[in-house]
Amino acid sequence: MDVEDVKDILKGYHFDVIKESDALESLKGVSPLALYLAEIELFGDGFKEEDIKDIGKLYVDLIKEPSESLKNQIRKAHPVVDFINEHEEIESFLTKLDEVSGSLRDRSKTLSSSLVESIMHNLNEIKVHATREEEALFVDLKKDMGEGFGRLNMLSEEHDDIDRRIKKIDNLFRKKDEDRYHLLRELDGLSYLLHHHKFIEDYLLYPVAVNKIKDWRKLKERADELGYCKFVPLP
Repeated sequence: MDVEDVKDILKGYHFDVIKESDALESLKGVSPLALYLAEIELFGDGFKEEDIKDIGKLYVDLIKEPSESLKNQIRKAHPVVDFINEHEEIESFLTKLDEVSGSLRDRSKTLSSSLVESIMHNLNEIKVHATREEEALFVDLKKDMGEGFGRLNMLSEEHDDIDRRIKKIDNLFRKKDEDRYHLLRELDGLSYLLHHHKFIEDYLLYPVAVNKIKDWRKLKERADELGYCKFVPLP
């Protein structure tokens, strides 16, 4: 199936011409790259970011190829491997963070200062990861993507949203009078956002980056200069 066919299916789904079940059946086996390139063309056709987000819900369950497979296809020194490895660390951290959030629903449970410190340390390391993506990976991709700026802009906006949410969580942790309701709401919201954001990057952005960026050694040099994440285990 070529990109034009994929685009027609996504448009049909968006405009309620094609049922979700039929669209999913038609798109089985379509590559992440074809989906991403179809998105780019939809931006060129005048689709807005909110339209693309709606369409994105359709194929969250479509793409089964794990990021580990992409790692096996490229050199170990490739900078995208470093991004994928950090995503795996972020995923492990989010699993623990979700457990912490679950425990806090018991009003008798409290968080130790060491746990709060470790949580905030890791959340701030996620910001380091996002900064390196913005200032190294995205810079190279924007040279080639043309109308594909749309998805990169959406990911940049999500980076800004992640940053805002982390600041809110930090402020809630610092409050003398506990506001557990809003803390849980922010933790849950951040976890959902990071899971979805990571999915888009793992299965759509990174394969495109490997395909598009030829001089990955220069990208690696810039990434090295910006630094890497140093996550800590939660006590």
